[in-house]
Amino acid sequence: AAEGERFSQVIKEITEEIKTLGPNKKFVKEI
Repeated sequence: AAEGERFSQVIKEITEEIKTLGPNKKFVKEI
C-alpha cells in the first residue's frame, strides 16, 4: 500500500511538471 501511495505521489509530481513545462513529447517519452 505504501509503495502504491508513493508511486501515485511521483506521478502527481511528474504531471505537475508537465503542466508547468507544457507539452514536451521528449519528456513524456522518457517516463
